[in-house]
Amino acid sequence: MSDLVRVSDLRKLFPVRTGLFSRSKRKYIYAVDEVSFSIHEGEIFCLVGESGSGKTTTGRLLLRLERPTSGEILFEGKNIYSLDKKELKEFRRRAQMIFQDPFSSLDPRMSVFDNICEGLIIHKIGSGREERFNIVSKALESVGLYPPENFLFKYPHELSGGQLQRIAIVSALVLGPKFIVADEPVSMLDMSTRGSVVKTMLDLRRNMNVTFLLITHDLGLVKYIGDRVAVMYLGKIVEKGPAEDLIDAPYHPYSQALISAVPSPDPNKKIGEVRVKGDITMSLEVAKGCRFAPRCTLANDKCREEEPELIELSCGHYVACHEARAGN
Repeated sequence: MSDLVRVSDLRKLFPVRTGLFSRSKRKYIYAVDEVSFSIHEGEIFCLVGESGSGKTTTGRLLLRLERPTSGEILFEGKNIYSLDKKELKEFRRRAQMIFQDPFSSLDPRMSVFDNICEGLIIHKIGSGREERFNIVSKALESVGLYPPENFLFKYPHELSGGQLQRIAIVSALVLGPKFIVADEPVSMLDMSTRGSVVKTMLDLRRNMNVTFLLITHDLGLVKYIGDRVAVMYLGKIVEKGPAEDLIDAPYHPYSQALISAVPSPDPNKKIGEVRVKGDITMSLEVAKGCRFAPRCTLANDKCREEEPELIELSCGHYVACHEARAGN
């Protein structure tokens, strides 16, 4: 299977202002730190982790919405940060993002139709207003917004959060992208609408070979539609592998804690203990050793002194942990 996206040693540091007259050394937040992975063409690759892990920043870097501090991102074999003007415009059409906050991604001064149609006009899709009207109408129906005439000429403030989320999804879909970064695309939707949106994603992959980077907290969704998954913590990938294998038998204590916190519909199934201490905190200094060590009950002196590398413990299943062991 060929790689559509390849990420190598990706790093993004955000400078932190410590004071107007401060003479101390400039400090940085390591939002993404030496992350490497590939996304195969036509697959759904998932990024999971607590808020503040660096998932959304990674997604924005992959779409050139942020410039990396270092590292390389290849899309169809080309470095996206060395594209010329014409190549960049084509990349913008072929790579789209579904943002977590739909209201901020839509212009409140424009109707639903104008918001969606703007991309069609820029990329010269459709020969006129009537054809674009039909394209937008069919796209609205595909995510459960029907009849589309009830939504086309409304403004964002007139719609519910769930409706806005589906409008944001349509804005990405109408351009016929090859790659979509979906940042919590169903977080604001009720269960019945979630099913419709997830079905749309699966149909796009099956019928049009669309590739997805899915950023989510919903591990049930990851197991249901994901092909592979990477677990992030404080800018680092701590575990990655086939979605079903990782969800059923995680190796890293952090992955085990995330999965054990998910309620089970089976009343007879015992839910494992959440073996972490405290909350995630973004440090301005890069500590020695494993970044999860301060919260890990298995941490020892080696964990606090030596940063673990990603190693393959089973077929395609990698983990960065000195004390890795399979769990349920």
